[in-house]
Amino acid sequence: MYSRKEIWRISLPILVSLFVQNLINITDTAFMGRVGQVELGASALAGVLYLAFYMVTFGFSTGAQILMARRNGEAQYRTLGPIMGQGILFLEIFSIILIFASLIGTPQMLKVLISSTAVCQAGEDYMQYRIFGLLFTSIGVMFRAFFVAVTRTKVLMINAVIMTVANVVFNYIFVFGHFGAPEMGIAGAALGSVLAEATAALHFFLYTFFYIDRGKYQLFRFRSGGFGLIREILNVSVWSMILYFLTIGTWFLFFVAVEHLGELPLAIIPPYERHAYDPHLF
Repeated sequence: MYSRKEIWRISLPILVSLFVQNLINITDTAFMGRVGQVELGASALAGVLYLAFYMVTFGFSTGAQILMARRNGEAQYRTLGPIMGQGILFLEIFSIILIFASLIGTPQMLKVLISSTAVCQAGEDYMQYRIFGLLFTSIGVMFRAFFVAVTRTKVLMINAVIMTVANVVFNYIFVFGHFGAPEMGIAGAALGSVLAEATAALHFFLYTFFYIDRGKYQLFRFRSGGFGLIREILNVSVWSMILYFLTIGTWFLFFVAVEHLGELPLAIIPPYERHAYDPHLF
C-alpha cells in the first residue's frame, strides 16, 4: 500500500514536467509572434499536423508503459529492457516511414487544404524540418514510459526543464540568425524544436547509462526475434494510437477551417486553445 506522501512523491514530478514541457509551445508562439502574422498562424497549423503524427508514437509508448509497469510490479525486472528496446526499434522504423510519407505528401495536402499561398508555403517550410523530431521523440516517449513504470519520475521534471531551455536557446539562434547561424524564421523554430528534442533524448540516455542499473533491467541489449513483444505492445496500445491520432486530427481540421477565414484569424487564436492539445496531458 502506498501512502499519500509516496503517491505525491511519484506524481508531482510528472505534473511539473507536463507544465514545463507546455512552455515549449508557448515559447515557439512568442518567437513566431516576433517574426510575422503568417508565420505565427502557419506554425500553429503545421504544429498540430506534426502533433498528430507524434501522438501515434505516444499511444504506442502508453501500451509499452503498461506492460513494463506490470512486469516491474511482478519483480520481472529483466523483461523491462527488452520491451523498451524493441519498442524503440519499432518506433524508429515507424518514424522513418512517417517522415518519408510527410515529406512526400504534406506539401500536396497543404496545397489542397490551405487557401492562403503564404500560409501554405510557411507550413511547408516548418514541416520539412519539424517532422524529423519524430526520430528523437520516439526515443523520449519510450524512456518516459520506462521511468514512469519503475517510478523514477523525478528525471522527467529535469528532462522537461532541459528541453525547454534548449528550445529557447535554439530558437533564439536559428529564428533570428544569431552566433553566425542563418536567419531561418519559421524553419528555424522547427529546427530549434527538433534540436531541443534531440537534447532531451540525449539526457535520457546519459542519465540511464550512468544512474540506472542496466544489468537489472537488461537495458540497451537489443535482441532478434522481438516480433512477439511488439505484437504484445500493439495489442494493448493500438486503440490508444488510433484515439490520439483522431483526437489531434480534429484539431488540425479546426485550424484549417479557421485558416479559410483569413491569415489574421488563424494568427490570433488564443494561446490557451493552441496549447490545449499538449500530448502529455492525455
